[in-house]
Amino acid sequence: MGLFGTSDPVEKQEKMLDKENRSEEKSIKQAIKDIAHAEKNEAKGAKAETHAHSVHEKAAKEEAKLSSELHKLEQKHQAAASKVQATANDINTKTSEHQRLAQAVEQKKSHLNQLESQHHEHGTVREHKLAELHATHEPAVVSGAGTGAGAGAGAGAGQLHDQGLAQGQQHAGVAGVGAGHPAGAGVGSGATGATGGVAGAQGTAPTEGQRVSEAAHRM
Repeated sequence: MGLFGTSDPVEKQEKMLDKENRSEEKSIKQAIKDIAHAEKNEAKGAKAETHAHSVHEKAAKEEAKLSSELHKLEQKHQAAASKVQATANDINTKTSEHQRLAQAVEQKKSHLNQLESQHHEHGTVREHKLAELHATHEPAVVSGAGTGAGAGAGAGAGQLHDQGLAQGQQHAGVAGVGAGHPAGAGVGSGATGATGGVAGAQGTAPTEGQRVSEAAHRM
């Protein structure tokens, strides 16, 4: 073997082949390392993908749940909005009805005030009419009662006088002129009737009972 290497071509060839072999083995080892690293990364990627799918599924479920709740809330909101509108309309209706009833109350109060005022005025007029009526008819009733009572008393006295005379004549015819007393009694009775007739003719003032009776007959 020389100073600058071997000059044997076979040996040179062997060295070159050995170097090439080591280089290839080194590359293979590096490739194996790269594959291991890539596989590790690929496993991480697969895990991340699986996690992403899981997160997506959870998000989809949450979205579906919220969508369902949103639909229910929209229905509730629509129902609440309809109720608000209905109650607003009911307020308008009740307000109009209350105003109508209040006006009816005021009209009835006004009508009552008119009736009371008319009643008071008519009562005053009636009192004046009654006062005038009593003032006009009360003296006439008293005067008529006195006149009627006087006439009645006079007529009654005249009848008694006639009856007395007739009785006196009867006693005189039966007992005769010599008896005296019965005829005198008849004459006396006639005189008494005459006296009553004179009193009735003179218009003796009637009693209070006669006035009342006469007034009752005239009414």
